[in-house]
Amino acid sequence: MFLLVGVALAVMLPKYYRSRMRQTAEKMLAELSYQKAFGKYTLVFTEQGIASSTPTGESNSVWNAVGHVSITPDYLFIFLAGPQGFIIPRAQVQESTIAEVKAYVEAHIPTKPTPAV
Repeated sequence: MFLLVGVALAVMLPKYYRSRMRQTAEKMLAELSYQKAFGKYTLVFTEQGIASSTPTGESNSVWNAVGHVSITPDYLFIFLAGPQGFIIPRAQVQESTIAEVKAYVEAHIPTKPTPAV
């Protein structure tokens, strides 16, 4: 019984966690204070990683820090390690560019090593 519950949690928990992160990010974006706090930002995608420039500062994230990329009807989410990431509103970027960015990021996310058996 405990083994079955453990397996079910191991399968469902990551999906639930990603869903909750996406919902929280969308809720945060709906708040007016988001634009005041962060304003406009610029992302530059290079072979080394993602460089970002915001009203609060600049940062560089290497590709190893990128967990996954997700697309919704309203946003492109690039999730980094932990509760960090980049949110790109699809209404502000051409659809072809969104698709290119998603493909580029997915191609640069390092694959997880398979465990040795």
